[in-house]
Amino acid sequence: MIKFIPLGGANEVGASCFYLNIEGTRILLDCGTNPRKKGKDSLPNFALLKTESLDFVLISHAHQDHIGALPFLVQEFPHVIIYATYQTKEIADITLHNAANILAQENIEQSELRNYTHEEIDFLVKSIRDVNYNQQIELEGLLHHLSEKIRITFVDAGHILGSSSIIIEIGNEKIIYTGDINLSNQSLMIGAALENFKKATTLIIETTYGATDSIKLGSWESEAKRLAKRANKILHNGRSILIPVFALGKTQEILSTLFSLMNKKILTETLIYTGGVSKEISNVYDRNRFVVNYSQKDL
Repeated sequence: MIKFIPLGGANEVGASCFYLNIEGTRILLDCGTNPRKKGKDSLPNFALLKTESLDFVLISHAHQDHIGALPFLVQEFPHVIIYATYQTKEIADITLHNAANILAQENIEQSELRNYTHEEIDFLVKSIRDVNYNQQIELEGLLHHLSEKIRITFVDAGHILGSSSIIIEIGNEKIIYTGDINLSNQSLMIGAALENFKKATTLIIETTYGATDSIKLGSWESEAKRLAKRANKILHNGRSILIPVFALGKTQEILSTLFSLMNKKILTETLIYTGGVSKEISNVYDRNRFVVNYSQKDL
């Protein structure tokens, strides 16, 4: 028997967190926060787990809306086993520490939510078991009541570095959790392969842009050239350009795009500055450029 409970991420963007009970093995798919809310309201509804308990957490990628609530979860379930790709683990080490700093500044009341420490983050990240893409692992929870184990495979979701769709198989069941998925090539990341989703019996899919007609959107290449045209006009007038982008994923894609445009002499060569968390994350991208499916490995 399979039981499915959305703890967050249903009818909202953020706090992605989905509970699966598969033949007695209890699995959480992602554990994120809602960036539009604060305190306890930003978390998934962990109260729904009070009668369910937990064996494993499978993390699709390191954006906060998919991993930000993990430190609060392990306060209640300290023995839960967590799996993610190595790249997700590396990035989580940066983003979760940064989130701890932000929480400390917000000064959340202790009666509402207990903030976590940097020492707790260190312990949490070290406890994450990293897996490679297309590596099959077998899971069996404490109350699993079949002789056959659950087979788990992380496949490239094409979203950001380390992002995964997760394939869950047992018997004739093939459950696919897409996580945040991207099917088209970006400047750095290559789109997810649809062949990974063949013969799925159950699909748990994100729909952040589900109502957007992608046919009407410009391609990455055409938008990059449009950006270069505007940027050249500003640079030729001796002015500076500020591009506000998310630290994880978008910063690295924009840097790659700008470098490529300058390399092709489409964009005027100029100095580019980044800082803070985005610089640390970019270093992780650099370290992994030969072990992931980048479209450009020479950046």
